[in-house]
Amino acid sequence: GPYRVRLFESPAPGASYREERTLNSENESFSFTGLPDGEYFLRVFRDTNSDVRQSGGEPAGTYGGLASPFPINIYNSNKVFGATVTVCDRTPMQPNTSVSGSLTSSGPEDCPALDQGPGFYTDVYSFRVGGGEQGTIAQGANIELRMMGSGGLSDNKLFLLGPDGSVIAQDQRPGGAFISLALNATGPYRIEPTSFYPGITGGYSLNLRVTGGF
Repeated sequence: GPYRVRLFESPAPGASYREERTLNSENESFSFTGLPDGEYFLRVFRDTNSDVRQSGGEPAGTYGGLASPFPINIYNSNKVFGATVTVCDRTPMQPNTSVSGSLTSSGPEDCPALDQGPGFYTDVYSFRVGGGEQGTIAQGANIELRMMGSGGLSDNKLFLLGPDGSVIAQDQRPGGAFISLALNATGPYRIEPTSFYPGITGGYSLNLRVTGGF
């Protein structure tokens, strides 16, 4: 599907976009011209089902972190170059399962973990709360999310992003990050595993345990 590059005047998820550019390949360039002075934000997603709407499972990214895009300031008609957006795949994660992954600095599945800072890498996992479909998590369920790594990744960090795109939980600790909380809001969630120190790569496992719900 095409890549939809959208320019916003607000960083808030769900905000209406001002303009859009449609690209047919990941290496195409784009531009927005004639903008009045102000602060702008970029979000991009790959419209895999061609419905023009971004769903929780479609590859996506921002100019900035997964949680919040970085501002792009336009004053006196200045030009801004190099606002590159990395579009990250989102791997669905089923309740009560474990997955294994590897953080690298150049793999096609790895993304910059800019919510942690420059020089960090991540893979993005997703799950959905509510809806009653197979593989979803019941509203009000409790989750336990644990990351275990080897070598330099034994000290790691986890981010959990809620349906509104904000970071709702994070943890870092020697031996493996751990998050435990009840999920009352319905919608798509994203898991962002990364390292505690910059520049660290290596293998890891991620476990998602679910109990309760209504």
